[in-house]
Amino acid sequence: MAKFGTSVRSAGQMVIKPSGTGNDAVVIEGLMEFLRAASQSSPEFNKQARLASKRVAQIIVDEATKNAALVRDGRQALQVMKGIKAQSDRIPTIKLDEKSGFVSQSFPNRKRGKRGGKKVTRADVFFGAEFGGGKFGKSNKTKAQAAKIYERKDSSGRVIERQTKQLARKGSGHTTQFLRHRGTSGYFFWPAVRQKKDQIALEYLGAIDRIYKNLQ
Repeated sequence: MAKFGTSVRSAGQMVIKPSGTGNDAVVIEGLMEFLRAASQSSPEFNKQARLASKRVAQIIVDEATKNAALVRDGRQALQVMKGIKAQSDRIPTIKLDEKSGFVSQSFPNRKRGKRGGKKVTRADVFFGAEFGGGKFGKSNKTKAQAAKIYERKDSSGRVIERQTKQLARKGSGHTTQFLRHRGTSGYFFWPAVRQKKDQIALEYLGAIDRIYKNLQ
């Protein structure tokens, strides 16, 4: 596995290192400068870099799909992954088709539409499937962070009574359709990012370096 701090001298003196922000990203120093210079040296570079970048991004998609298949009761995770695709870009990019319909066995969109309900998309389900919920049901609704304060004042404007009412989340706040909450760890997508981030960084740099050299 690649180690942070590995210098890639043949590709614009680029260096892979942690992002320093406490998240799971990496920073590749000198990358944008290299891409700019390489694209100016040959009009073919961007086209080939996009193809190579998409192949590298697919590594994450494949790993996340494998993880989704291993999730207990992972039908939601697998359905979400059907809407996550590697994109054609100079930098490895993955995107969720937010508007694509989520296929539910218990209450499919065709029934929701007939009843006048809002159709569920994969974007609606992604965060619950990825990070979980599982604590709140119909008799135990989640609470929003905000609260509404009711005040009663006398004729002089002095507050003589104050009541605070906690506001329920939009959509009634039911999350029992998801697995237990796992904080920011995730069940399938972010574990794949953590598992493969070193590999895709090196494979991507190697790919664009080979493209650049072949076009010289």
